[in-house]
Amino acid sequence: MFNTNTINLGETSQIVQFNAPCTGIMQRSHSKSSFIRFQKNSPMEKRIFPFNGTAPYIKDEHINIVILQMMVFGDEEFLVEFVREKDI
Repeated sequence: MFNTNTINLGETSQIVQFNAPCTGIMQRSHSKSSFIRFQKNSPMEKRIFPFNGTAPYIKDEHINIVILQMMVFGDEEFLVEFVREKDI
């Protein structure tokens, strides 16, 4: 019910299916994952989305992570589901 939408473009209709309960909702996808919310241009953004070729990490001890999903709120905030690399 929540995962199918019909899009009408003039005389053309197309059925679109989403692989989530509904759009705009994130659900946990790994038993050992965690969520973190942070602002754009924050120190955490530089750790999660590094541009210098290093792996994303969470703490100063460089605990490497794998990003599973991400959602952007407006222009200024991110919600990220991640799991530690060693837990995969």
